[in-house]
Parts: sequence; structure tokens; C-alpha cells
Amino acid sequence: MSIIIRTQNHAAIAQAFADYRPELLTYLTFRTGDAADAEDIVQDTFLQLLEYEQVILPTTFKRLLFRTARNLFIDRARRRQKRNEIYSYIYDTTPQGIASTEHAVAVREITTLEAQALQAMPQQRQRVYQMVQHENLSAKDVARMLNIDYRTVSTHLYLGRRDVRMMLRAAGF
Repeated sequence: MSIIIRTQNHAAIAQAFADYRPELLTYLTFRTGDAADAEDIVQDTFLQLLEYEQVILPTTFKRLLFRTARNLFIDRARRRQKRNEIYSYIYDTTPQGIASTEHAVAVREITTLEAQALQAMPQQRQRVYQMVQHENLSAKDVARMLNIDYRTVSTHLYLGRRDVRMMLRAAGF
């Protein structure tokens, strides 16, 4: 690449995607051990670069690209670790005498109630809630991906969680 890349220059980012994607994908597949996760991180990396507001020089582009990818990989690993810690805690603190049938019925009922609460939400609130709660994305990532303000995402998330809680409480959970 011999031109200065600016975020407004989508053609240059598209060319960089074509040039660096295979190398970045190999690097991330090695780091993650999963080609699908690696592909997701590659795409997220280039999406972040599209929003980058400073001039990117050709001499520093590759370094910025790999640093961004590495940071996204680390963020995902931290979220995954935190989720696993929560699951482990729940498993360790749940009485083992609970009948698996009762547990399965309760999980199904809660899932159904959550889906009903989601259907009653405005479309954008639904999307924000699903991206954070089910796709494990951060509010910052959701704001960037949906191109809305972070505070708007936070408000939608707060209201979405409140709606689900109210639905669960009304059903006796």
C-alpha cells in the first residue's frame, strides 16, 4: 500500500482487507484455535479500522491491524473466562438435590418468558438486549456496530433488562 489510509477511504480499507486478511486469519486461528472465532475477530478488526478517526500511515498499518486484532482477541478471552467463572459459581452453589426435570422445566419457562418480554420491546431495544445478553458483546461494541451512542445502548439495555425482570417477577420467578 502506498497511500495514506483514512477512515473515509473505504476503498483503501477494502484493499487492506484483501491484502492482510489471510495473514491475520492465520495468526488469529493459531491464537484462538477456532477458525470461526478467528474469522469473527478479523471482521471486527476491520470494522474498527473503518471507524478509526486518525490517519493511518502505510508503514504503521500492519502493526495497528495486528494490535487491534490482538486486543479484540484478549477482550473476547476475558469475557469468555468471566462467563465460565459465573457458570462455575452457579454450578458450585446450586444444590445437587434439585431434580433435573424440574430444572429443565424452569429453564424452559424462563426462556419462554424472556422471549415474550423481547417480543414486547421496541425493535432497537430487542437488538441491543440480544447482542449484549445472548451474543456476549459489550455495550461499547454494540454502540459501534449499530452506529448509535453508547448512552443510548446503555439505556436500551437497562430498559430491556427491566422488562425481562418484570415479566419474570409477574410469573413468580
